Amino acid sequence: MRTDQPRQTGIDHWKSPHSGIISATPGLEEYRQIHLAEHNPGLWPAIDGVQTAIPADRKIDGVAEVTFQSTLAPLKGRKQTKLAYPDESNVFRRNLLYAGPPTGTTSASPTSNADTH
Repeated sequence: MRTDQPRQTGIDHWKSPHSGIISATPGLEEYRQIHLAEHNPGLWPAIDGVQTAIPADRKIDGVAEVTFQSTLAPLKGRKQTKLAYPDESNVFRRNLLYAGPPTGTTSASPTSNADTH
């Protein structure tokens, strides 16, 4: 998140209206926001010579995951991308885009109660 405004202001803008811009993208299959805790003590023990703490300037506040209905679907969303890109400066100090191939990830559906014993 940007450091020149309260963190909650950024989180609230990310939740809405920014999410409204993204969710209106034609061809969108799913949009997820994963918000991380502001203070995360981590799980790694301190080890001499190994950096186990996340420096403040490299801290990650969250991850957004966007999936599309088809390989060409992102092309349908160019109008929304033009809206989203400048809006990101209202929320984020920096961002990173990773685009994976259509079969680059897998997901699992939760098991229904009927399937458990």
